[in-house]
Amino acid sequence: MNTKAVVVIVVLLALIGAGGFYLGQTYKLVPNNSAPIFEDVSPTQIEVIPTSQPAGSEQALPIVTSTPVPTQVPTIDDKAALVAMVKASEVARIGADANASTYTVSQIQGNYARGMASASAGGAIWFAAKVNGMWKLVFIGNGTVQCSQLLNYPNFPNTMIPECWDAVNQKNVTR
Repeated sequence: MNTKAVVVIVVLLALIGAGGFYLGQTYKLVPNNSAPIFEDVSPTQIEVIPTSQPAGSEQALPIVTSTPVPTQVPTIDDKAALVAMVKASEVARIGADANASTYTVSQIQGNYARGMASASAGGAIWFAAKVNGMWKLVFIGNGTVQCSQLLNYPNFPNTMIPECWDAVNQKNVTR
């Protein structure tokens, strides 16, 4: 093997390792009875604490502290309720064939969730919102979510649904 090939292989391995480290720091795997749930690592709140300075001294930088923001850890009840709700909705929409599909929860963020419905003929993504303590299906399908479907859910995280389809103006809208 020539020197160039060795250098290319070493650089590629370093890039893969750095990417793996970054992803390992950004996401954590939460075990689940049916499917893994990936949730974002808790964000932090930054608090700036001003410092008092003696007269005539140089301006010092403020002290910055970081406090973790608690995240909601999905409960088994939430996951079971979501799966049951999506399955019941699909049975009502397409009939008994929906019973053969597999329904999984891939993320719960506060009162919002997403997951997959999969069957031998294909699958779909779904989004749900918790309203008055009950999960409600917002969207299920293979396409882009209609912006009109999100009107009642203005706080739906744009990390889950980054864009929607504006049917009036016939264009995708970044949320």
